[in-house]
Amino acid sequence: NSSDEVSDGVLRRRRRYAAGEKPVLQVDYCRSGGSLMVSDRRDVTAKGVEGGRLITLCGWDSRPIASWNQVWPLYLFWLDCVVAGREAFMIVDSKLTANFMTRYRRDNVVTLHLVHNSHMASGARPPYGELSPTRRYVFERLNSFDAVVFLTESQKKDVDLVFDNPQNTCVIPNSRSFPATHDPEG
Repeated sequence: NSSDEVSDGVLRRRRRYAAGEKPVLQVDYCRSGGSLMVSDRRDVTAKGVEGGRLITLCGWDSRPIASWNQVWPLYLFWLDCVVAGREAFMIVDSKLTANFMTRYRRDNVVTLHLVHNSHMASGARPPYGELSPTRRYVFERLNSFDAVVFLTESQKKDVDLVFDNPQNTCVIPNSRSFPATHDPEG
């Protein structure tokens, strides 16, 4: 059983399901011209039963070019295609994308992670308190970035203490100027 998503008369996505509408066993993504672009199978171990994964990228003729058993290697491949060997700078200001970008190390690419918020768990006291679960993976891999930028000296100092003074941290505060104030009593 399957369902199609059509836009302007063109098939954009097709989903194949097990019995009923759960789980989704395959999602096919099509180009605007109708050719198959990516097929994401989730019943690789046994057809019709959720288990295993195979993501296949297809050429303009819908024939397979490459396949992966996880989505992140596909993203790495895509970034390599976008960069195409040229010098590039990737500024990552999303904590979720930062998790992925710890894996993207190329000689021609400079990666910088901008940390907008605290890395500490709710209620934890810096510098030695518990890390936020959403930050743990990246903060245990700070050296995966060419630079890690904090907004305050205080946060940089805390991170440098806990993570044995990594050499790739720096501070670039928010850039905004405040109007001059005067003392109304003075």
